[in-house]
This record gives sequence, structure tokens and C-alpha cells, in this order.
Amino acid sequence: MGLCVSKSQHKGEEDVNPFMSENERIQKLWTEADKDGDNVLNFREIKQLLHKLNMGVPAKVLKKRFKKFDQDGNRRFDFNEFKKFYLSLSSLPDVKEIFKNATGGDTEIMSPDELRRFLTSNGHTGMSVRECAELIMEVEMGISDDFVPTMPEADEEYESVYLTRRGFAKILANVHMNSVLDPGKVNKVYQDMSRPLSHYFISASHNTYLSGNQISDRSSVKAITHALNCGVRVIELDAWDGKKGQPIVTHGHAMCTNITFAECIEAIRDNAFVKSQYPVIISIENHCSDEQQIEQARILKDTLGPLLFQWEGEKDDNENVDWSKTPKTWLSPEDLKGKVAIRSKPKPSDQPNVTEETAQDLLRKEAESLKAEDENNSDDETTESEVKEVEELQKLMYIKNMKQRPKIKDDGTGVEFAKQEGVSSSSFKETKMLELAKPGERARDLAAYARDHLVRIYPRGSRVTSTNYDPTPAWNAGCQVVALNYQTKTMPVWLNQGKFSENGYSGYVLKPDVMMAESNLWTADFNTLTPKKLNIKLMSGHYLPKPLGAGDRSEVIDPYVEIKLHSLTKEPQSYKTKVVDNNGFNPVWNETIMFDVYSNDLDLLSFVVKDKDTFNSDDFIAQNVIPISSMRTGYRVIPLRQANDTPIPHAFLFAKCSWAD
Repeated sequence: MGLCVSKSQHKGEEDVNPFMSENERIQKLWTEADKDGDNVLNFREIKQLLHKLNMGVPAKVLKKRFKKFDQDGNRRFDFNEFKKFYLSLSSLPDVKEIFKNATGGDTEIMSPDELRRFLTSNGHTGMSVRECAELIMEVEMGISDDFVPTMPEADEEYESVYLTRRGFAKILANVHMNSVLDPGKVNKVYQDMSRPLSHYFISASHNTYLSGNQISDRSSVKAITHALNCGVRVIELDAWDGKKGQPIVTHGHAMCTNITFAECIEAIRDNAFVKSQYPVIISIENHCSDEQQIEQARILKDTLGPLLFQWEGEKDDNENVDWSKTPKTWLSPEDLKGKVAIRSKPKPSDQPNVTEETAQDLLRKEAESLKAEDENNSDDETTESEVKEVEELQKLMYIKNMKQRPKIKDDGTGVEFAKQEGVSSSSFKETKMLELAKPGERARDLAAYARDHLVRIYPRGSRVTSTNYDPTPAWNAGCQVVALNYQTKTMPVWLNQGKFSENGYSGYVLKPDVMMAESNLWTADFNTLTPKKLNIKLMSGHYLPKPLGAGDRSEVIDPYVEIKLHSLTKEPQSYKTKVVDNNGFNPVWNETIMFDVYSNDLDLLSFVVKDKDTFNSDDFIAQNVIPISSMRTGYRVIPLRQANDTPIPHAFLFAKCSWAD
């Protein structure tokens, strides 16, 4: 999934290479465990360390293991004894059988050629024997201080180079080399970026400036910065008249604090292209007077400078530029690379800004209006006839939002959209989207409309606590701009981060060709489609943390994993593993799940690790969402992330992924 730039929040974690050498990791643990600094570890210190590492070992079992590695019998571990003890615990418990199959016997070593053959069968094609020998040397040097490199010349045999089972486990557990995510799809932009803007899904946020709920929370430039650092490309601002002629951004008719429009644009300028070089779209819902619209235009031009995309406009019959016209066709993300484009909504009928009403009255009025809004299923867009933007601002608007009132056909099947000149953008609330995106003819017609026009989806108004809706039905019907409340880090945002991990975290993912064809994904009878069978053998977990905020002395977790395929089917296909008691260090599941995949290009696979709690709700531990289109088969590492999408150092799931014949 895409990295949101923020400090790790799990207690005791540091932003370090999750696959530092074992010697470095062991030295770090030794230093942390040796609290009294006497350069030895007694039984109590070992027990405390294992508890901190989320591993519950019965005292009788631990004493027996402690005695086994206490070679001099002094009831204390020196560093070498501790190292051997730790290594006996930390190895992948699944590796023995895999190693045996790769070497064809009970040997304890693997040759470079055997490693090459295994890696090839696991999807690492193109590695030579010599490259495998070099990899072995690198790995074994990180394990043992006694390993002496003896790399032969190119024309010599490689008999002196061999891989131990522990070294093999280290290769399997290396997230950089063996991640389930295809590095060719997540580490670089690999898709064609020269097609029209409407051909791409675009990572989008809703009311980006809000840090909490929709009624009474803070507006903050930090929220905008956070969204951009998460890879979001569509930033939404609500602009209102402010004091001294300066427009402000806030959620109107509520108790949210405000920030200046200028502050927001400065934050966008400074952070727009940190995560991705592809265009940022500022979607402005305008409630400003003509005078403050003119000030908006000045701020945009002065602050963004050359970053601001200034459209040339469309000409009328007299060859004069008519700024109210929409473009005939869209430019591409490549055309707009490094630019900030403006999407604007007209101002609604004049309404006063919030003045000195009580909090109770505000909340009551807001709740009533939101309820009415949901009941009549209207959206928050207004027709162009209600108000005209001043020409200074119109000249900056490349993406014009136009009112679109689609009509569901009398027989309840397809959807009719009003014909319009050029290309434009329309917005629909999530509830309207669910009507339009119903699998079958409706989704077919919505996807066809979205081939040329941008379709934005946003949360229903009653989501006052900034919860989110499931974005997958909108994507499955071709909607490009699926706006989410990014301050609420739950499954919908995890799905968004997972989807946009593809194509180099650029924030733009090309729609599948079948969705762009005249006969799109929904033209065929869905019931006749034959799914592909995806097998996931979830083998084990490693270095799972305790719940966020839990201290070192909190109880060891009892982890289980929820796995869901979010697909074209109505409901996610889901599976829950057994609970492993008292072990977050290296729990073993060895459970196989089969999923029906209808679209490699659209389906997403989510993994959520939880801690079983007998008396309270289960605690969240970690998550990751994998696009099926970016998933590699074979024995793979599934790196784990916090709820806020920050990687958790060291933590991963180990699984075998395969397609059934």
C-alpha cells in the first residue's frame, strides 16, 4: 500500500530498515534487554524480553530452553549464548519443508544453482548462478561473523559457496526481494500516462482540510499535507468569504474552525509533488462573493506560479474565447505532469455565513439539513445558471463541474445521461452512486458515460463523524474520482491506499481496457462469467506488534487474520483464520483459502490482523491491501502496516499465493 509520511506509532519502534542484518538486530535487542548493564542476561531479563517481543512461553518450557542454551551452566546468557537462543526462536517455522523440496533431500546446505532454480520457480526469473552466489555471500555475511567470502572467478565452480537454511529463510523473509507486491508495478510508473484524464482512476479526498468530524472539528493545513503525502491527487476545498477581503476555507454552516484560502494553496504548492509528479486537482466548492473570487484567482496565480495549469479555453463561433465552455477532449496525466489543475463548482444561492448561533442550534440545523439531503438524494452540485464565476476565476478552471441528472430507465435496467457538448465533471452522492452502479445494465451505462466524463463520488451528508463508504462499487462502474474522508483510517481508506499502490504510487491507475471498450465489463451476463481460482496458503506471521498504545508489559496478543477479496461480486468473499494463543512473535496458521477472482484489474485482497479479546471488542493490530493486478505468486512476504498506512518495521505475514489450474 502507499506510504503516508508519518512517524511510526507503535511503542518502541523506530524508522529503520526492517531487514537489517541479524547481527545488528540481535545487538539491539541485547542492549535493550540488559537493563542493568552487567553484560549478561538472566532468566528474568530473557522472560521480560520475550514478553516485549509478543511471545508468551510457559515458564516450564522457557526454563528448559534457557538451560539448553546456557552452555557454561552459570544461569546467565553471555552475548553468544543469547544470539544462539534468539536465532532458535526467530527462524521461519515454515522453511524446513520448502528448503527440503528445493534441495531434493535432507541436506543442510543449498548450492547457487539450486537457489537459482528455486527462485525461478518462485517468479524471480533471469538470475544467473553467479548472481545467486553473490546473493548467498551477502546473506551469509549478515548472519555469521565467522563467514569468510571466497567468491570464485567466473570460470570456476561454486562449490565453496553455499546457502544455509537460515540464510534461505532470510531470503524468503526479505520484503525488498520477496514482497507479494510486484516491484515492477509499485516501485515505478509502468502504465501509459498519455491517455485522456477520464481513462484513469484518480486518488481523491473529501473535504480535505478537515482533521476530524464534519460539524465541529478543526480545519487544518496539516490535513491537506497529510493527504498529499498519502498520494492523494484531488484536494477539495470549501471557499467562503472571510474578513478583510481574504477568502477562507471551512465547512460552512457548522462549527468547524477556518483557515485562509492562501494557507491551503501554500500547503498544496509545498507538498503537491513530494509523493508523485502527476497532476494535482484542486476541487473548489465556491461560496464566495465576486470580490473574493477575484482574490482567489490572484492567490492561485501568485502562489502556484508556473505550477498552475492555465487552460487556453475554447473559442466560440466568432473565434473569441468562451470561458464558460468545457474542453472538447481531456489532456493526459503526462500533459499535466507537475501541474496543479483547478476544478470548480458554482456558488449555491446566497446564504449568510455562520454567525453567533449556539452550538446546539447549529448541530440541530445541520443534522436536519443532512437528513433532508439524504432523503431527497440530491447532490451538492448547483446548475451553472444559479451563479457565474467571475471571469478571472473561470480562466483558471480547466475541469468544469456540470449538473447531470441521470434517469434510470422505466424498466429499471439502464441509465440515461443528458447529452452535453465537450467533456466535463459531475458529482454524485454515494447513495446515488449505488443506484447508478448496480451490477448489470446500470453499471454498463455509468461506465460508458465515464469513458469521456469525470465522475466524482462523495460521502452522504449524514456521515457527520467522517466515516466512509465502500469505494469498490464506484470503481467497478468506472467512476474516477472516488472521494473519501482521509482523516478516518479504516477499510475504505486502506482499499484506496492499496488500489493506488499500483503504478508507482502515482495517484493515477489506468482503467482496464475492457472498461474502456464499447462492450464494457458489464455488457456480458455477469452470471455467465467464469472466475479464476486464487489460492492463498497463509502460513505464519512474524514480529506482530501489540495494539497501538499498549506498553511492553501489556499481555501478549492472540492473533488471527481476516482475509477478504473485494471484487465484482456483491459482497466481499471473506475468511477468518483460527486464533493462535499467546504468540505475536511467530504465530503459525497453515490455512488455505480459495477465492473467486472475476477481474484481475479491479479486485483487491485485504489482510487485517486482530487480537482476540474475550471480554471486549477485538483489537486492531495491522493491515495491508494488495491489488490482484500487482500480486506475485509463490512464497511471499506480505508486509504489514498501521491503520494510518505507515509500515510496521519487521512485521509481516508469510504466505504462498497460486492460481488453480
